[in-house]
Amino acid sequence: MARKPLLKNIEKKILKYYSEHGKFPSKNKLNSIGINFKNFKEHYDYDTVIKNLKKKYQKKIGKLDDLAKIAELKRTYIRIAINQRKHVDYQKFKSHVRKDKKLYKASYSSYDVFQRDCERESETLRDILEKRQANRLRLAKAYTELSWQIKAYPTYTEIIESGIMTRAEIVHNFKDVETLKGFANLTFKSIFDKIYQFDEIFTPKRQKEIVKMISKCDRFIVTTIGSGFAFRPAIRSMLNYSKRNKAMVICLIAKQNIERIDYTLIDLHQRGHIHLLIDDVAINENIMLSTMEIDEKMVNPLGGMDRYAKNNELCSYVFASPKQMRRPVPVKKTGLPRLLISTGACTLPAYYSDKYRRGRRCLIAHSDHLLGAIVIEKDGDKLFHTRQIQFNTEDDEDNNLFCTGSFADWGVEYRPDGSVNVHLPDIMIFGDLHSYLKDKNAYVTFLEICKELGIETIGLHDVYDSVSTNPHERKKATYRQYLEFVNQSQCSNELIELKNDLNIATSYVKKVKIIDSNHDDMLQRGFDNGMIYEDPRNAIIADFVKPYAVVNHFRGTNTSEKEIWKKVSEVTQIPVENLKKHFPFLGKAKKTLQYAVELYGLDHPEKIEWLDLDSSWTYAGFELADHGHKGSNGARGGIGASERVFNRKIEGHSHTDGQFNRVARVGHIMQMNPQPKYTLGSPTSWIMSCINLYSSGQFNHITYIDGKYRKEDGLLSIKKAKSLGRRDKVKIPTFSDQNNEDIEVSYVAS
Repeated sequence: MARKPLLKNIEKKILKYYSEHGKFPSKNKLNSIGINFKNFKEHYDYDTVIKNLKKKYQKKIGKLDDLAKIAELKRTYIRIAINQRKHVDYQKFKSHVRKDKKLYKASYSSYDVFQRDCERESETLRDILEKRQANRLRLAKAYTELSWQIKAYPTYTEIIESGIMTRAEIVHNFKDVETLKGFANLTFKSIFDKIYQFDEIFTPKRQKEIVKMISKCDRFIVTTIGSGFAFRPAIRSMLNYSKRNKAMVICLIAKQNIERIDYTLIDLHQRGHIHLLIDDVAINENIMLSTMEIDEKMVNPLGGMDRYAKNNELCSYVFASPKQMRRPVPVKKTGLPRLLISTGACTLPAYYSDKYRRGRRCLIAHSDHLLGAIVIEKDGDKLFHTRQIQFNTEDDEDNNLFCTGSFADWGVEYRPDGSVNVHLPDIMIFGDLHSYLKDKNAYVTFLEICKELGIETIGLHDVYDSVSTNPHERKKATYRQYLEFVNQSQCSNELIELKNDLNIATSYVKKVKIIDSNHDDMLQRGFDNGMIYEDPRNAIIADFVKPYAVVNHFRGTNTSEKEIWKKVSEVTQIPVENLKKHFPFLGKAKKTLQYAVELYGLDHPEKIEWLDLDSSWTYAGFELADHGHKGSNGARGGIGASERVFNRKIEGHSHTDGQFNRVARVGHIMQMNPQPKYTLGSPTSWIMSCINLYSSGQFNHITYIDGKYRKEDGLLSIKKAKSLGRRDKVKIPTFSDQNNEDIEVSYVAS
């Protein structure tokens, strides 16, 4: 017979099991806890021992029950944590705590203490968490190194494309990029403080210094910083312009995304070469640089800004956006309307959604992104002039280093290496002329600009006004009598005035292209509705022109000249030979206005080209032969309708200049004192302006305000630029990370 085991030892082992599992062991489990069941059975009754044990240790068992519940809670936590290979979030674990919440709160002061207790009890969990912490540190270090390299907080896409970590690693260790950013910032704070010293950069003192500098400066080049990398060649070109023309380079920040500013720009700002704005600043009384937060991806960043501008009737606003747009806001009184302008960007496009896939807004924003800026010239306390510039993104066959990133302003190209080159515009598109009502000084001034810039080809919109035969005024009897009093009822006077204006134009330039416009067609409409015969003086000239007005309807029908002669001869029963003798141009089916003007004699008709309504005149990718009065499917036109159809275009018609991405609009050249009758009493946004177009695809508006069109003082002249040549270079400030290669241009203008 085996030796009788000590009951005290048996009770101790059973109580230990109870404390761990919250229940007494069954007979089958006695061997597993170190009790020989056969020997135990010979000397003791199992049920009696358990019953006596409950009576003897009643209080202790109650405490053991609590310990068992906590132990079970720990085991549950450890199991979940090992499966997830990381600490379990309280929000996910609180369902297990709920049934023993009072006991849990009495045992642990916080969830962190509970987690540490579980970690101490499980070697497996401890090893897993140590490895995870090592992984988090490794990823945070890689994130910090990438941040130091690009001198900015990297986006999700930049992290994935760099290959330093995978999406699964980010999700498993940090859940999202923001958590990774916070962890890295906390772990490597000293390094991030060196990259981002925003408290020192955007101090009130620094902004006051900028405002003071703006008040003393007269010329500015303003651009926008987006979330992409800086287009460094363009930055160099702007610094070149700044040094040669004593201009301030001002950068507005799109959507106030300060944390994504390329460190190159921050470094130049700290050294005083460029100036980053975070507060609104007035250039003068009539133009304000606004730091309003505007989404980079907005299709129309100027949408709704009319309401913002109307609070100050005299003030124009420049907004931060990587899209280049321009829209005048009508004002009640005559003069310069308020302008709403967005600048274009000096940073490359970087539009991605949060999930590494580019959505609809991202793709549209990428296609609309325009690398450019605007030049603002302050002329006194109230007057100012603005010109858009676009950075060249195409390589020059001779020397691509110089051409990429360069831009032209007033016939001078500013290059990123510090040199300049003469780059003259090739074409000037005039605003609507309306010859009989034109402003003579403005017209001659724009022609003088053509001579100064060496422009050989100009385009004219609405050359004829048709005051005497305007079909909209046909039923206004008293107004027709008024035209008699002021000697404006004869179309011959208008035709003579147009002839003189075209002769002046051909004396300045080699080629004049007249774009088919709605007012130019009113002479034909006067013949069609018979209005031209209502005045006897007009009837005389009408007899000379009427045959051409009839034949004009053959235009666009693919009818040959020979067939036209034959048809006219059949109707009139006049031999073709006699028709050719008296009406030599009848078979050519020219435009009616062209016949009428040529009848009075042009000095150089060979220099003038009259375009048809369906003609196409393209240059540098721009459509120039569309007046803009006709929209799609017979609807009315407009710059918005044109932008949906044309990639690049310059139009007229509305008498107010503007820009919608790469579609631009010229204003007018009409006298505004006195105003045209139909604008009296109504707000107007009319502006006298023209557009210069370069072979590189760059263009800029030239506005004529109070007899001025630019500030000449301090601007590098074409003559001086010619003498300097490419060898003369100004010193461009070095960038902070010269060891890094310049970022490759990944954007090419479409």
